[in-house]
Amino acid sequence: MGVLTAILVSTMTVSVTSYQSLKSQTDSTPFITSIGDRVSNAGCAVSHDLLKAKVICYGDAVQIPNLGIRIVNDTMNIRIKRSIDIWVPSYEAEKLIGLRLNQVITVIKSPQRRCRK
Repeated sequence: MGVLTAILVSTMTVSVTSYQSLKSQTDSTPFITSIGDRVSNAGCAVSHDLLKAKVICYGDAVQIPNLGIRIVNDTMNIRIKRSIDIWVPSYEAEKLIGLRLNQVITVIKSPQRRCRK
């Protein structure tokens, strides 16, 4: 049998948006996240204030209503507060997500979480 690791789960309210790998929406490396991962449907970016407060860290999973579970592997522009950004491959997918205010998400804290790059 494997070892059972306790995982702390919490909820919080955030805004949810989406982004594409475009230079107008990212930095000079639009397909690479801030921790060096390649962007994917499995990941998401979080605002700096959430990382700084250590309520969400790199490696944590977030469950977003109607969007599923994503792993935190990127950060948003520092001016954005209390938000999560979902990577999408197309403008059509971006329009489907839109801006979702006051979304109650579930944070599943990873045993391997990192609160800094």
